[in-house]
Amino acid sequence: MKKMNGSSDMPEKLQSKVTDLAKEVTRLKEKLSIGRKERGELEKTRQAMLYLLEDLNESNVNIQRAKQEWEQTFDAVTDPIFIHDKQGCVIRANSAYAKQAGMSFDEIIGTPYWDCFPKSGEALPGCREAIEDKASPSAESEIELDDGRIFASRGYAIHRDDTGYLFSIHLLEDISERKQNEIEKEKLVQASRERVKELRCLYGISESIQMRTDIEDVFRDALEIIPSGWQYPEITCVVIRYDDSEYQSAEFKETLWSQAAEITVHGRVCGMIELFYLEDRPDEYEGPFLKEEFDLINGIGKALGGAIERKRAKSELERSY
Repeated sequence: MKKMNGSSDMPEKLQSKVTDLAKEVTRLKEKLSIGRKERGELEKTRQAMLYLLEDLNESNVNIQRAKQEWEQTFDAVTDPIFIHDKQGCVIRANSAYAKQAGMSFDEIIGTPYWDCFPKSGEALPGCREAIEDKASPSAESEIELDDGRIFASRGYAIHRDDTGYLFSIHLLEDISERKQNEIEKEKLVQASRERVKELRCLYGISESIQMRTDIEDVFRDALEIIPSGWQYPEITCVVIRYDDSEYQSAEFKETLWSQAAEITVHGRVCGMIELFYLEDRPDEYEGPFLKEEFDLINGIGKALGGAIERKRAKSELERSY
């Protein structure tokens, strides 16, 4: 009987263990399945992180390439460019600026730009105003250096609504040659104007010689016409001396600034034209007078001498009849 009882208990215990083992196997299967899922998620995350790192690396390469290209472009500009902060200290400059300053980049960065180039000892005109006034963030001016070169300065202050002033960019352009060309062009234009005035002066006197029968009337016309042929007619006065007579323009006064031409009739000097400036003027060919003005007064002297000869000849011809 005891053996029978023992044998009936064993299956129950085995059944219990089998059941427990089955549950454990099921639990392990579930845990394994979860582990597989987690590994799958981890692999996806790992792959995503790898893609993200690749994107970040590519973006960083692009940023570095863009930075390098920008710096190369910045340095390729032949005009000096620099960027400064609110205190005027240089925070970036191109090679052209360093060359003009005669300084290394290490010496330039952090130094007020007026102590680098151009060495003016103070901020460029309009620079401070552009920093303070967002409505007018740009400033332009011309700077003449001690060596005679002229630079056009264009400054742009960069502002942001949320943070205010950020920095200023300055572009310096050497306009010396252009300015010199403008000066030469203006000289040519002015010279052309003077030649026109001289021609009109000669034409006016020639017309008077043709129209007037009395040489004295020609002299009086000449006193009015001659000043118009000179650079400064408003301060020009004239005297014509002929034989024992003298004809003067209004407000005549002899001064240090004069030129003269003889009036010759049949090879004999019989008169003189003298022209005076009432005020000093910059030196030209000789004193304040142009070379062409000496040619002009000599031409007027010859014209008046020729007019006297013709009128004398006409009078003698008329008396002979």
